[in-house]
Formats: sequence, structure tokens, C-alpha cells
Amino acid sequence: MSVGAPMVPAPVGWIVPHRGNAYVAGDGEVEPGVLPGGAYATVTHVGHPDRLVGVTAGLLAWAEERGPAFDVRDGRWAARLELYKIDPAVEPDMGEREIELAFLLAPERP
Repeated sequence: MSVGAPMVPAPVGWIVPHRGNAYVAGDGEVEPGVLPGGAYATVTHVGHPDRLVGVTAGLLAWAEERGPAFDVRDGRWAARLELYKIDPAVEPDMGEREIELAFLLAPERP
């Protein structure tokens, strides 16, 4: 499926809370990491997650029109996040989900 841009592989991850400087060890298949700093293009969608394809297409089209490039390194997104901001236990209605997409922009060149 295409949403107006070539598909590139991206690692899948979950944000895992931890206390202080506690280190979470990997097991060889799942590894800890840190999100890269920098500027992100973001959009927040309120509604069913099945509408995210269109929301993603809109964010990609916005960047294509405005000129910021996404940070894609060796064919992989440096950071492309889908953040679910409402706990399903608090709001069980899928149509009321608040989901933020955040795609890392490439560093500006001098």
C-alpha cells in the first residue's frame, strides 16, 4: 500500500517507563534505545485508528509542499512515532482515540 511516498522499513518500538537511570537490558531480539533529538513534524488525530493512513498521507503531503525533508538514513526512518495519548481503559471508544504522529525531520544544513 502506498500513501504517496515510497515505503521504507522502520523498527518497531514501545516507550517503556523506568525509574531514574535504571537500564533496561535487551535480549538480542529486543534492544533498548533512545529516541533521537531534533525537530519533528507532528499531527494529532482524534478518532478511530483506521483513519491514520489518510492522516499519514496528509503529513507526508504537507512536508512535500513545504520542503522539510524527513530523516531517513540508509533507507530507514530515524524516528517515526505513533503515540496513543489516551489509555484505552480510560476511553474505550475507538472513535475517541487521540493519536499523535511525529516524524523526525532531517537536520538543517548550513
